[in-house]
Amino acid sequence: MGSDVALFAESPLVAADDLPIHQTAETLGRPDTLHPRWTERWYFNLQHADGRLLGIVGGGFYPNSHLLEVYACLLDGPYQHNLRQRVRTSDRSRLDLGDRVAFEVTEPMRSWKVSASGPAFALQLRYEATHAPHLFPPFLVAADLPHRAGPGDYDAIQHFVQPGAVTGHVSVDRERDVGRLHSFRDRTWGVRSSRPRLHNWFVFHVPDGRYLTLIHQERADGSQMVSHGAIVAADGSRTQLVLDDHDLTFDGVSRLLRVAHYRGHDARGRRFRLAVTNTGEGVRLLGAGYANAQWDASGGNAVESETFDLADPDVVRRTGRGTIDSPASMDFEWDHGERMTGIGITESAIARDHWRYGSQLA
Repeated sequence: MGSDVALFAESPLVAADDLPIHQTAETLGRPDTLHPRWTERWYFNLQHADGRLLGIVGGGFYPNSHLLEVYACLLDGPYQHNLRQRVRTSDRSRLDLGDRVAFEVTEPMRSWKVSASGPAFALQLRYEATHAPHLFPPFLVAADLPHRAGPGDYDAIQHFVQPGAVTGHVSVDRERDVGRLHSFRDRTWGVRSSRPRLHNWFVFHVPDGRYLTLIHQERADGSQMVSHGAIVAADGSRTQLVLDDHDLTFDGVSRLLRVAHYRGHDARGRRFRLAVTNTGEGVRLLGAGYANAQWDASGGNAVESETFDLADPDVVRRTGRGTIDSPASMDFEWDHGERMTGIGITESAIARDHWRYGSQLA
């Protein structure tokens, strides 16, 4: 990994920012919030070197609800196996209290462990950071919930992404070594209301050691909620990207993002184009528990599991109404001709009432 200087190059992050102890959408700088949806979240995707997506693992801690919720979702041929656990606790330092899904921060900003054991699968995995994290600018916006939002409902979020490698074992029909998986993790803290009408979060590994990441969210009328992109070099230095316009194609039934084209520029005025193409089936985050009542601890402790048959059109239609994480390839090119390619994950959601893309949905 190298020194801490390289790890945190051009970043206000410190190692403690990886622990679930934040209280505002800032980097440990200012406390004070009692919002019930305040959460510390962590997420890891698991991608084979050939681009296939194995699954995702993650969770969140809601300090004001005294709730730890954790999950693991695995793709197995046409099936998505899901395992979720909720634990009532006030100890925000313990991410290992679930007996079915447990996490451990073995070294902040560098290494995590996860274990899961359910009816359909089991896993023991270790994440090791390979590059410096990228801290996205925080955003504070009115919630995109016009049909049910009350006065003052908002999103206030801070998050960073970091590439890494995952090793360990997964057992479905038999135990097997996963080899060395590609991974991006996302650490988020703050208040999240619900998904916007258009949500794109992309992360891509580049063979030369760089990585590319972006987030873009819009309301139904196309007005922007948040938009930011960056290319991060192996030494931690970064080039900020401004996203100017996009052209997206979704599958009408599953709502899977098939193709994405973004255009934009950087601070020096250099223009770029980004072409993204889906390369396989995606994980439906509905299986990870991403729903409106995610923060509500009234149900007490619970373990839930199910399997989605992604060959069933009715299941695809139902589960596609939320967010989907899918494997993809990307082709990035500057206007002066420099080009880079890579593999990674697109996280997307689209609503029927989006002014531009809603008409693509069946």
